[in-house]
Amino acid sequence: MKVFRVILLGIIILGALVVTAGSLGSAPTASSPNNYESLVTAAMADYEANAATSENVYQQQVTAAWAAKDLLMVIGKQNAVVIDQNAMIIDNQNESQNQTRGLIALGALLILSVAVIGMTLLDRKPAEPAAPAVQVTPIVPPAPTNPEPQLTT
Repeated sequence: MKVFRVILLGIIILGALVVTAGSLGSAPTASSPNNYESLVTAAMADYEANAATSENVYQQQVTAAWAAKDLLMVIGKQNAVVIDQNAMIIDNQNESQNQTRGLIALGALLILSVAVIGMTLLDRKPAEPAAPAVQVTPIVPPAPTNPEPQLTT
């Protein structure tokens, strides 16, 4: 029975190590911030250059449409980065939840291993108590039943 408990304790410890290793994940990588100001500046510079050469209202409408398209592309890139950052936040939250579950499982395994150790300690025989001290009583010879007559002078 003791061998079974030792094997069970070894399995519990091995399980604790596996859960701990599984709950530890790689650190999230931070994305580098993009500089959208340069993209907006380039789109507006193209608009101003095209607007200066526009000769009629139709050319101005086309120039404005191209500027709007360029600015919408910048907004789309910004939104793509925001979506990527939100996905990274969700991944980090999921990783935190997995680590929390791992710690809960590790705590349960710790409690279980302490219980197995406690059962193993209860199975041990207590030390034999010392033999009680023997009380020696003096042996008194019994009184004679027929007393001898004593001579008196």
